[in-house]
Amino acid sequence: LAVVSEAVMIVATRAFADGTLDGITGKLAMRRIAVATLYGFFGGLLVLVAVGLGLVMVVIPGLIVYVGTIFFRQEIAIEDSGPLQAISNSWALTKGNRWTLLIVGLVLWIAGQVVGFVAGFVPGTVGMVVHTVATSTVAVLAVAVITEAYVRLRADRPEQI
Repeated sequence: LAVVSEAVMIVATRAFADGTLDGITGKLAMRRIAVATLYGFFGGLLVLVAVGLGLVMVVIPGLIVYVGTIFFRQEIAIEDSGPLQAISNSWALTKGNRWTLLIVGLVLWIAGQVVGFVAGFVPGTVGMVVHTVATSTVAVLAVAVITEAYVRLRADRPEQI
């Protein structure tokens, strides 16, 4: 399921970055989807381990790694970067905007926590469905917001990457 979820996130990222309101073309959605999915999955594991180690050592290094690598999936989905190149490009692109991106990330995380907590009060099977739909909606919103930030920063500084 994690690999399927990664493929969905790659396609969603491409759709949000494309900016058209009438849907994404099949060609764009499926461009190197298997490679992008594997890169996203394994790159995500690498980022997760780095953030986790940073959080275990002290909170600050984990947050620095999180913010510096926030655009790794966008680099993979949009620019067809490999995992290490995506992390490197994300790090370069976030330079000078890390405080703002940290605030955006924290707001998205808090929104996800609040929605998940509130949805958790609905009992039974209906509660599971409500929780899944609610938290998935926040996840899609997070992908959209982060992709929009990526597109804007990329347009402002194309020479850095």
